[in-house]
Amino acid sequence: MKLLAYILFAFTLFTTYAQIDFNTLKNSAVFDQVKEKVVNKLLDSHQEYDTESFNYAISFSDNAGLFEINEKYEKSKYLLNQYRNYTYTIDETEKDPIEVADDYNKTGEIFLASGKFHSAEYCFESAINMYKTNGKENSTTHLIAESNLALSYHLSGRYSKAIEAADDILDLRSTHEDKTANYGVSLNNKGVLLKDIGEYADAEASLKTALEIIGNTKNNKSTDYAIVLNNLSQLYQTLGQYKKAEQLLNQAMQVASGSMKENSGNFTKLKINLALLYRDEKKYPESEKIYLEAIAAKKKRLGSAHPDYAHLTQGLASLYMQMGKYDEVEKLLLKASKIYSKKLGEQHPSYATSISELGNFYRTQGRYQEAAPLLMKASSIRKSKLGENHPDYIKSQEDLALLKWKMGRIDEAQQLFEQVINSTLHLIDQYFAPLTENEKTNFWKRIHPTLHKYYSFAAQNHQHSPRINDLVFKLHSKTKGLILTSYNQVKTAILNSGNNE
Repeated sequence: MKLLAYILFAFTLFTTYAQIDFNTLKNSAVFDQVKEKVVNKLLDSHQEYDTESFNYAISFSDNAGLFEINEKYEKSKYLLNQYRNYTYTIDETEKDPIEVADDYNKTGEIFLASGKFHSAEYCFESAINMYKTNGKENSTTHLIAESNLALSYHLSGRYSKAIEAADDILDLRSTHEDKTANYGVSLNNKGVLLKDIGEYADAEASLKTALEIIGNTKNNKSTDYAIVLNNLSQLYQTLGQYKKAEQLLNQAMQVASGSMKENSGNFTKLKINLALLYRDEKKYPESEKIYLEAIAAKKKRLGSAHPDYAHLTQGLASLYMQMGKYDEVEKLLLKASKIYSKKLGEQHPSYATSISELGNFYRTQGRYQEAAPLLMKASSIRKSKLGENHPDYIKSQEDLALLKWKMGRIDEAQQLFEQVINSTLHLIDQYFAPLTENEKTNFWKRIHPTLHKYYSFAAQNHQHSPRINDLVFKLHSKTKGLILTSYNQVKTAILNSGNNE
């Protein structure tokens, strides 16, 4: 799945700059004035971000707008670096420790919004320690810092720590706040986390309760309410319940339009969520219209050489692939990959995605020699930057397996398919059993294309190696129950339809 925020960026922290001599300045008459200006400017830069990103997990099918957020971080980096020097060199008795803790938390939020997770966690942990040391462990600001820390674990993929932290926050907030709006925030965050790890039934329960609490404690016209509506929509889209997803997402956009600027990063993401939902529903003209409008707005605002512009053109290329507009696909993907290469470098995951899509386009057009180096490079980047268990890396292995098959390199294709199938079977072992019948059916819909690709490969090449037949038997034995579940769902629906034909 495409997850929230599930593709952010790691950069080197705290680049060295020519700076004021703080040890000399500390004893000067102007020290307090300079310190106040730096901190005030830093807190002003905090306002440049989409503030609804803070404390909330927001689920997106796409990552439009993330590069712009990173640029905002770059503008703040000098101030952040100076702020660290102040906090390290100043006797903290010169400033109220709770104010220092608040500043740390706000600084951590800038890092969090920009994907600088280690730095964010340092700030949140510093704030939390100060709150606890100074008897403020039950304060709202302490709970916000704890919530931010849990969210950082989630966004950086440390799910076991995130679950533990999310449960702790819910316990604290249920005790001290009696299910206020902040308790709803924590339920929302846990709901998105549960969705991201595939625990869909529990995710739905958390998000529905969060929606009810926030609707009652704030109102159903608030940004908070729109965020939870969006997250619930994303869950239903993951489960293939597109009608529900579309209804909720349209409602979320209507609510958000009253509090978000239409050209803000998060509102753009909501629109792209809708475009991708339309794509899944095969409502191609509606999806294309949203993409073209978003691309035009992004070009006007940031220019045609910006990574966000590249991201949207890449999304449009994927849509055109499904629409059969093949003449448009190559030039869009080439444009996107060149922008990523120039702006982000050729080891960035976004560059890997662009060349992966271009390689797959070439493969579908029979241009195998052009596809091979692109797909291999994408796989290498993803393995290095994301790890061997990441879904994008597994997808790269599947892409390469299909290419090797088409090129007649059967042994190499089989080896790659084995990695993909074993990862898929592990996913079944880990997540399938607790799902409801409806969720199991939708789970099967998502994984069966991968399995059927291997069955097609095996049918054509089963005499080549006994390993192929062995894996087919293993795969069939493991998935027979899944297929039966799907069949029984269809049979029951037919029998209960009341339609004699």
